[in-house]
Amino acid sequence: MGDTSRDKGISGKVERLRQAREFLEGLFQRMGAQVDVTLKYLPEGPTFDITGKDAGMIIGRHGRTLLSLQYLVNLIINQGVSKRDEVRVILDSQGYRSRKENQLRDLATKMAARVKRTGKPVTLNPMLPFERKVIHTTLSEDEEITTFSVGRNPYKRVVIAPAGFTQEDYERMIRENDQNSELASENLSND
Repeated sequence: MGDTSRDKGISGKVERLRQAREFLEGLFQRMGAQVDVTLKYLPEGPTFDITGKDAGMIIGRHGRTLLSLQYLVNLIINQGVSKRDEVRVILDSQGYRSRKENQLRDLATKMAARVKRTGKPVTLNPMLPFERKVIHTTLSEDEEITTFSVGRNPYKRVVIAPAGFTQEDYERMIRENDQNSELASENLSND
């Protein structure tokens, strides 16, 4: 019997995972980084776990190096592949993603409590897409809270607000604050 298209799709994905591993190992070798790369199949998707003496260097400041490498690997292995056949890999190092997700869930919970207490929205610092997703997901079941993202990458932020508060309400609030700031500046300059 011949290969089915499903079999070809699976073998193509396995080949791209092999390419990803080879790319990472080659890159780390050229960098002189003493790390090991292990492929794990997790519920989130195929994950390359990077461990070893120089793993911290691979994480980088606030995980930016790790996420940049993840972006690059996905770009390389999916070049010329249809959207349906893409493989999305995740990079992790020394449990960084898990620790980061726990920190973000704690932040979301604390900020939601503040919003409930004050009745005012809270705007978080700019976040990466996976970080924003953790915030949105953490608060998605809370009926007293709504979340939405504002701005453009790389400065996109999550707003945590009381239920019923819309993005339009938020934009109106920002415009009013800007107008009040301009008036205050004019008054100061006239004195």
